[in-house]
Order: sequence, then structure tokens, then C-alpha cells
Amino acid sequence: MRKKSFVKKSFVAMLLLMTCYMRASELVPQGCVIILDGMSNAGKTSIERYLIKHLGSSYSKVALDDFVTDLWLEKKGAYLPEQEFVNRVHQRVDAMYDKVRALVLNGKNVLLDTVLSGLVGENDVSRCFEKLQGLDVMMVLVYCPLTAVVERMKKRNERARLENDPGRERPMIVSLKFADIYHNASSEDLVIDVLSREDVKRTYEPTGELSTDEVKQYEDMKESMLSKFDLHDKQCVKITPCLQYDCIVNTASCTPEGCAQKIHDCLMVSNMRAFNINFVNKMTLNIKKHNEHNNERDTMHAQ
Repeated sequence: MRKKSFVKKSFVAMLLLMTCYMRASELVPQGCVIILDGMSNAGKTSIERYLIKHLGSSYSKVALDDFVTDLWLEKKGAYLPEQEFVNRVHQRVDAMYDKVRALVLNGKNVLLDTVLSGLVGENDVSRCFEKLQGLDVMMVLVYCPLTAVVERMKKRNERARLENDPGRERPMIVSLKFADIYHNASSEDLVIDVLSREDVKRTYEPTGELSTDEVKQYEDMKESMLSKFDLHDKQCVKITPCLQYDCIVNTASCTPEGCAQKIHDCLMVSNMRAFNINFVNKMTLNIKKHNEHNNERDTMHAQ
């Protein structure tokens, strides 16, 4: 009889402990996410070094490169079918967002360095929205002009080859992501910069000792960018981000330290709960805007 009573009391005690643990976990304050979106070599990493100083140790950094760099190397070094590459990148991206969500729900703040438009534009924007929905998210665009991004990429690749560090190299075709992040501005859009035909031609002018295939690749990239921004018939166009953001910084006109200060100031004067509401509204509009932009581009190219 005493044994049964002891077992019953132990079972009740265990239930009480589990209940207390579950209630305690529900009371853990949720963290927030600051997304730094932008081209590779736009200057996000440099900004992060200063931003972390402002934010302190409460923030954990999560970077897209840490999840997909080895896939780029595999694609470069051996034959990897394009669709398999895309599928594996998406698996890694899902793992990245799962990590971010787990950290935030456990009370951690996250600084996320990524490219929201990913490999397939609006589908990757939708993936971000689905994975981070319900969290407090501040969206920051780190802008850098196309000419500066490509020049930085060339220098980065040169250093990587000199230091025998292939993991730091970026294929030049990555620069075409510029057309997934920005597009021609209408009269109602926020104008972030002006892109000229000469900018594109100068950016993709072959230099150094290049193979015939590499020269052709530069020519193809130039033609692609001229077409996407309708610069065959225009000398220059005003450009705007494809998505909406809470904060935009320009690394060509502001130092990394200055950009970090601007982001921090924006964070301090705003309520992260408001960012949660804005994130839902922005991402809904962003997906719609991205789809409309791609439809307009497809129609223009078909003509």
C-alpha cells in the first residue's frame, strides 16, 4: 500500500515539474530578428562588425554563406545538375531559417545576413515569410551600386586565389542578382540610385587574361543586365528595391560604422512589435510586387 502511495506521489510530482517547465518556457521573452539583405560584396559583413558593438552579446549572427558555401564549391569543382544544386540550396536555406526561429523562440536576438530573393526570386521571398512569420523582424537593405559590387567581387576573388582560399571566391554570374533585388522605378517608387548604360558596359568589360568562354560570359552578363533594365533604348534609368524595408543604407556613400549607426538608430526609435506587424504587411506586398515586376519583365521581353 505504501509502495503504491509512493509511486502515485512520485507521478504527481513529475507532472507538476513538467507543468512548471512548460509554463516557464512559455514565459521566456521572444527575441527579434534583424535581416541584413543585399548583394554579396555589398558590405554587410563590414557593417555587422560595428552593429554587433552597438547591439551587444544578446545578438547571435547567422549568415547564409555558412550554409551554402560548400555547395558553390561543389558546383564549381564537379558536375552538379542545376536542379539538384537548387534543391540542396533550398534545404540549407530552410535549415538556416529553422535555426533563426529556434534561437528567437528561446529568447535570443538574431542578426541574419542573407539574400532574400535567393535563387528563384519570389519563391524564396515567400519561403522567408513562411519561416519567420509571427516573429519580430526588422528588414534592412544594404545597397551598393553595381559597378562597386562587381569591382569588390573581382578584388575578393583575387585575394582568395592568392591566399588559396577558394571558399571566399564568388562566381561573377552572382552579380546578376542585382536585377532580382532592384528594378526600374516608376514615378511612385522610392528612387535609390541611377543606373546608366555606360555603367553596365564598363562593369562587364573583360579585363586581364581571360579564356574565350570567360569573355563570352562577360558579354552575356552585359547583355542580360542591359535587357533587364531596359538600357538598350535608354541612356540611364532610376532604380528602386523590389522589396520594402524598414531601413536602407548605402555603403558607397556611408562608412560601415555610419551604416551600423543608422540601423541602430532606426531600431532604437521603433518598437519591434510594430516591425512584426509591418513584416506581415511588407512581405504580403513584397510577394505581390515581386510577381507583378516579373510579369511586366516577361511581357516586355516577349515583345
